[in-house]
Amino acid sequence: MTAFLLNAWHVATLPEKLGEGVMPARRLLDRPVLLYRAANGDPVAMLDRCPHRFPSLSTGRLVGGEVECG
Repeated sequence: MTAFLLNAWHVATLPEKLGEGVMPARRLLDRPVLLYRAANGDPVAMLDRCPHRFPSLSTGRLVGGEVECG
């Protein structure tokens, strides 16, 4: 197992790459991560897993600035 520095900032993407909608699935620090912009334009990074059904959220879509499970 590879050790990562977890309590630190890491680059996930460039600001211009984070456009409208959900970005394709990514792995950061060996974890699935979902990247998108909220309705107010703030960048969001979260675990790429639906807490209710456990599929990848990156297969879903943005509805009103929130991710809808695929």
